[in-house]
Amino acid sequence: NWILFTVLFLIFGVGLIRVFFPSDIKLVFQGYFDDRVLLSVSKEDTILTSWPFIFLFVLFSGAIALFVSLFYAYELNHFVTFPNYIKAVGMVCGLFALKIGFIRFLSFVFEIRKLVKEYVTVLYLIYFNTLFLMLPVLLILSLAPLTAVGVVLHLAIIGAILLFLYRFLKTAAHIMSMYKFSISYLILYLCCLEIAPILILLRLLS
Repeated sequence: NWILFTVLFLIFGVGLIRVFFPSDIKLVFQGYFDDRVLLSVSKEDTILTSWPFIFLFVLFSGAIALFVSLFYAYELNHFVTFPNYIKAVGMVCGLFALKIGFIRFLSFVFEIRKLVKEYVTVLYLIYFNTLFLMLPVLLILSLAPLTAVGVVLHLAIIGAILLFLYRFLKTAAHIMSMYKFSISYLILYLCCLEIAPILILLRLLS
């Protein structure tokens, strides 16, 4: 029962943000697909640290932690407990915050703040649109029979990967054309700061 109530709480949280900060939710949707909106969002230093974005980041951590917990429960045939879920939320939130902080630190060291600011904005937009994808998926998982859980889980993973690849590859093409960025550096970045954190998170949660 706590899984269903947790999903409803996450949906309610996003609904509250939609009511009180409608323009920010609109920016999240539009910035993901429209490069002009993305550029205007990345130029504003305060928007990524505003309350709506902080709340969305916390809800994103809660949704991803619940999805990963349900995935492990299904794959390993174990029950999910609420205390373990809270620990998973802390791990997800801490790991993604550490990743963003490390990217910003690299921007300071290599003096590429403008480039990194745009990329961090892209990451936030990917995370929040993934949150919007995960909410109906989690609701289905909390109500669906066990025989259908595996199909829903794998379709959701494919959808999240496609969301990430669409925006990431579009941004990578822009960066490489504008800044003459080497593709070998892009591959190195993917391995170190995109794939490695996910593997670390899965290892910790297992």
